[in-house]
Amino acid sequence: MDRARGAAEFARVDMDRLRRLGAAGAVATHAVTIAEFAERSRRDELTSAQFAARGAEYELASARSLLARTTQATPSGEEIDLKTPVRGRVLRVLQASGGVVTAGTPLVEVGDTTALEIVVDLLTADAARVQPGASVRVEGWGGPEALTGHIRMVEPSAFTRVSALGVEEQRVNALVDLPEPPAPCRALGDGWRVEARIAVWEAERVTVVPLGALFRRAGDGSVFAVDNGRARRRVVTIGHRGGDRVEVTRGVRAGERVIVHPPDRLEDGEAVAVR
Repeated sequence: MDRARGAAEFARVDMDRLRRLGAAGAVATHAVTIAEFAERSRRDELTSAQFAARGAEYELASARSLLARTTQATPSGEEIDLKTPVRGRVLRVLQASGGVVTAGTPLVEVGDTTALEIVVDLLTADAARVQPGASVRVEGWGGPEALTGHIRMVEPSAFTRVSALGVEEQRVNALVDLPEPPAPCRALGDGWRVEARIAVWEAERVTVVPLGALFRRAGDGSVFAVDNGRARRRVVTIGHRGGDRVEVTRGVRAGERVIVHPPDRLEDGEAVAVR
């Protein structure tokens, strides 16, 4: 655990240093983002090491208690106090009825609901574009506003799941860490359903057009822009795609009007009216 604590402290110091350099314009923003992700990762590793240490202490105490009871007579009906290795809340009662149980039988499931992570199952084709540290917007969880988090890791092994249409899909889990302090997340519970939007690419001052404005003519990607009441065909270069919006790197200017779902019979130079 000392090693994990040292690594976490080093990552924190390095992150603070790069943040100061970034504020002064001496390093790129990407370097600061990498340092922040490394600091979060080292902090998570320290938390895991602390949990493991407390679990080992609990197992040692349980073994000593069992050893003491096997060396002396136990009165019939005596109550036994059971302690959990971590602080938390009882999530599930696995052994609801009284009765004799063998050693090692799970009785209750305990978890710390202030240290939740979100598991998002993605199609493998989508998961290939997701990088650790990517920002995540969590919606549809029941709260008044969306939550923000970051991708901690994308698991290396996929699994097969049958879709609602009966199609077998290869999916992989992405693990999302929620921010600290967890005040906005306290209403979340174990096993809840959420909707996650993952940023796979982002940039400033991007020109986008609706997906429905794009069409192909003579093999070129095109849009119709409205210029002085007439439709003008523009050949465009397409960049990234996201939902119902497409990035255009060449062919139209920011602020220009484009025609969404243009009819096939529309020709360059025809008069159009804005509705």
